[in-house]
Amino acid sequence: MAKLSALSDTEISTLAQHGAAPPDVGLSMKTNAAPLLEASLEHISSFNVDLQAQLLQVRAFLSMFNEEVEQSRFYFKLTFDPDITGEARIRVEQCLRDSYKNAASRARVLTDHIGAIKW
Repeated sequence: MAKLSALSDTEISTLAQHGAAPPDVGLSMKTNAAPLLEASLEHISSFNVDLQAQLLQVRAFLSMFNEEVEQSRFYFKLTFDPDITGEARIRVEQCLRDSYKNAASRARVLTDHIGAIKW
């Protein structure tokens, strides 16, 4: 894990290309949860204010990531609709690619934030 966290965005992108699916194959996006954080929200007030804010930001960033996953699922389902053709099909595919990029960006923000938490 330490080796991966030391890589630059460009190096990660290059590494990801080696295992990338063909361009016409969708990703299987999954939402994520933080059950321990959710279950502990009533006790969060015992932490200092900075840590409280950081933990609540994790919750918010995770929620934003999950929204992007749901968006990608929506567009992915549309790619199977035989009635969507021509320009509409092109827009759906572009929206799907954009939703994948947005989810990746949200995941990066989330993991960077978690890594920066001062316990």
